[in-house]
Amino acid sequence: MMQTGIKSRLPLFIVLILFIAWRIPYLHYAYYWDESWPYAVAIKTMYHHGVSLMPNAVDAELSRGHPLFFHAIATIWMNIFGSSHISMHSFALAISLLLLITVYETALRLFSQRAAFLAVVLITVQEMFIIQSTMILFEMLVAFLCFASLALYVRGRYFLTFLCLTMLFYTKESGLIMGFVLGLDAIAGLLSRNIALKLRVYKVLSVAVPCVLICIFFLIQKHQRGWYIFPLYADLVQHRWDIFWYSFRINCISATFRDQLRFYYFLLLIVVATITLVKQRNWKLLNDNTAHCMYLLFC
Repeated sequence: MMQTGIKSRLPLFIVLILFIAWRIPYLHYAYYWDESWPYAVAIKTMYHHGVSLMPNAVDAELSRGHPLFFHAIATIWMNIFGSSHISMHSFALAISLLLLITVYETALRLFSQRAAFLAVVLITVQEMFIIQSTMILFEMLVAFLCFASLALYVRGRYFLTFLCLTMLFYTKESGLIMGFVLGLDAIAGLLSRNIALKLRVYKVLSVAVPCVLICIFFLIQKHQRGWYIFPLYADLVQHRWDIFWYSFRINCISATFRDQLRFYYFLLLIVVATITLVKQRNWKLLNDNTAHCMYLLFC
């Protein structure tokens, strides 16, 4: 049963307040690494020339050929709150907080208050989230829109899914992976007779229309600049399957288990799940859970 009211969200408020208090001292920091070039410079360039999503709104050396939704909303923020470092890092922090709120609300509706609280805590203790939560980078917005698109799609909110996917695709090309995943489900649903035709069409359109819109962006970019993808990145694309598959496997293993000691988070989750299943005396599920965990950890 879905929990509502202030009481069910009290843990979220506590986490948000503590996290904001923790990150406030970092808001005045200077731009660092990719922040300083090209993102902050690209945003300030758009700030001086006006908000636009057209590929030529910012010089290619600054935009790196990426879609410009992130730059556009950052520019709007600057028009309202100013262009100081505190203002821009507050913009990044606001996006990070939106991610936490979305995760909590989704887990609260699907599972329980405890699950929602644990989900938010597990995110806030990640080194990558902590550092990038106040940095002018794409990643937090991509994470927020990816999760929001998936959650809305699962709940059958297809118009909102269309909006989130469109914003995601216009933020960074990597967001297309979420479109690919949801697209596979939409196509599978289209072939199913257990779903009403109207819903099947809505599912397909919620993914197909954002794909068409982002294709239009790249076609315009090809017309204006002569290329679809920034040449520096295009030269890095691997065309050999064996090299791609090897890199994919290695990076999945590294990102899941090695980087930032995530291995220990998984071990902790396994222990908690095992204790819960033992208390419930669900031996079949315990055996299946153990087998899957052993495979993930050692295979």
